Amino acid sequence: MGEMIVRRGFLIYHVLLARCAAVRFPSPWDFLLAGSDCRYPVACPTAVLDGLRRTFSIEILDSAGILERTAHGDLRLLSKLCNPCGAIVGLRDHPRHWPFGLITARGVIGGNRSLIDAQLADATTRQGLLGSGLLFASFSVLEVALLRSLGFAAILCPPFHRLGADDWKTLNQCLAGRDYIPTVESPGTSIDSAKPALVLLAWSPLTATGHISPRLRNAVHSLTLARKHLGLPLAGISLWQPSLQALENLRYRLAFRNTEAIREWVLESATDLRHFSSCELQGSEVGASDTVNQFLAVSAELQRCLAADRDLSYITPRTRQATENYRAVVRRCLTDPLRAWALERHDPMVKNAGTELASVCELVHQLSPVLHELQGRALESLLQGGPDLLPPSLLTQFLRLNACSSSLLRELKR
Repeated sequence: MGEMIVRRGFLIYHVLLARCAAVRFPSPWDFLLAGSDCRYPVACPTAVLDGLRRTFSIEILDSAGILERTAHGDLRLLSKLCNPCGAIVGLRDHPRHWPFGLITARGVIGGNRSLIDAQLADATTRQGLLGSGLLFASFSVLEVALLRSLGFAAILCPPFHRLGADDWKTLNQCLAGRDYIPTVESPGTSIDSAKPALVLLAWSPLTATGHISPRLRNAVHSLTLARKHLGLPLAGISLWQPSLQALENLRYRLAFRNTEAIREWVLESATDLRHFSSCELQGSEVGASDTVNQFLAVSAELQRCLAADRDLSYITPRTRQATENYRAVVRRCLTDPLRAWALERHDPMVKNAGTELASVCELVHQLSPVLHELQGRALESLLQGGPDLLPPSLLTQFLRLNACSSSLLRELKR
């Protein structure tokens, strides 16, 4: 019976992934197709759980580790699966097998393996290690999905500050046999081919900028203390922080929307690695979550596209795509979580006010970039002695929607 539950547990992950929308990377990565196992988190937890309960028993659902109890004792889907930040990535030991685990923004679900062991057992990860031997580690599950979609081995960065003495020993044993400090003459020759070299990202692939996660400094501090006090070499753990020139090169290549050109850049840039114990982090830290990064990226791209279309009498395909990406991120990261929260309330007044607020906020966000662009065009026209191009009705509608959202917020706070 226990073995059957485990097998069914794998099937549960497969069914769960199928009920989640496929990941669509924001600009400038919108040309890249995410792998079939890269999915957005559960948007409607109650509906998904009801569907799973019609197929699987509570015992089987619980054995798969996807349930938790509320403060009132009710069962619900694990909050890790419903976190609007990031994504869910399925782990399979063979492409044709059911997933044995799921990577979420808050760790891995499934099995009793450690975070690194579970991700190294994944077939896609093992395939990505061939050739380079580099195992990229990010604090963002979306960046993990991005690198996997490019064909590289990528994992969610382990919570080094939570590791015990045995965990540190395991980490030390499963990585490369000696420090990976490549040289220009022989890049990568110091990698033990039997083991991967762990590469911590000291930049943001998702935004193609030098922004580093605020958690990276804490990770480096934990690694340094373990190396010093536990006497472990922690070999093969390096930091990858591309130069400003390298990042400019990446952004230039992204404009071609060519996956192979990006892969070439990664392989060239990743030869310039430094051991964590011998480098000082430089660049700006951002405390923003994946949600903020996605919203800022698609918003900026839409504004650029709208500005580029100023002299045209039609909407270009690129602007249509940018608009679609922007609206998708608004719904997924901002309004859908609010709508899902409202639908799970027991009070019918709160349920109605919350869902209406989500709809109003969605309209506000749709109008906002258009108004910004029209205001810019109107100011430019007025400075040149032309007419005011900002439609008063559109501005009035925007202000009324904002007033409506404020009223709904006050109602929900009562």
